[in-house]
Amino acid sequence: MWKDLGLHFLGMKEMANSPKVLKTEMPFLTTLFTPAGAIGAYSKLAQLTKGSKGLIQAHHIVEARHLKVLGLSTTEAPAVILSNTKHVEITNTLRSLLPYGGTYTKAEIMAAYRQAYSAYPEWIKAAATYLGL
Repeated sequence: MWKDLGLHFLGMKEMANSPKVLKTEMPFLTTLFTPAGAIGAYSKLAQLTKGSKGLIQAHHIVEARHLKVLGLSTTEAPAVILSNTKHVEITNTLRSLLPYGGTYTKAEIMAAYRQAYSAYPEWIKAAATYLGL
């Protein structure tokens, strides 16, 4: 699939060392490039992961369930590409901090995300910006 797009997929470590590749081969990832990966619009990253058989997935930095309640776009929301394993791990952490069925304020959501994303300060910043905090 990557060859069909004229791209090759880089692992996170390779991506951290190759910002030029991202900007020339994957221009829609220019929203924010960080050592933790590239942050881009969910819609664009989801397109990139199509055909990966779920091995890599686009992850909404702020879960879609919160965005919908807050009236924010889920397609233009900031996202990152994660392995399936990492995506499940982070989602489970978020579910434990913000259980399904609850309604949360932006402040409550951000407090949980600061905890869940403590190793990813760029994700925290992207979440806060998108939530208008």
